[in-house]
Amino acid sequence: MNDLPTAEPAPPERRVIFLARSCAELIRRHRLVATLVAVTFAAVLCQAVWFGKLPQRLAFLGAVVASAGVVDLLLARPRPAPLPVRRPRLELAVAAGALPAHSTGAGTLARVSRAG
Repeated sequence: MNDLPTAEPAPPERRVIFLARSCAELIRRHRLVATLVAVTFAAVLCQAVWFGKLPQRLAFLGAVVASAGVVDLLLARPRPAPLPVRRPRLELAVAAGALPAHSTGAGTLARVSRAG
């Protein structure tokens, strides 16, 4: 029924090559960050071998990699346009007035000044 051509998914080998090239490009662009991450991973693995906790540390590093991947996916999505602020002073005053005293610390400051 659908006469539109469908795009064939890339074979797994091509996807792995694309991922490797993307990672290599990121490492080239952010050498300092890549170096710090590599040193941190090496330190965690050395500590794991030293204290005999390799499975726990591998799980930790896996969680770090997974959370970084999730953050990258979330940040890669297009963001909506920011809301326009027509009168920033008025909006700031309304927002500041709407905060309860306990969350701003004003109540704590008043209690401390009365006690002293």
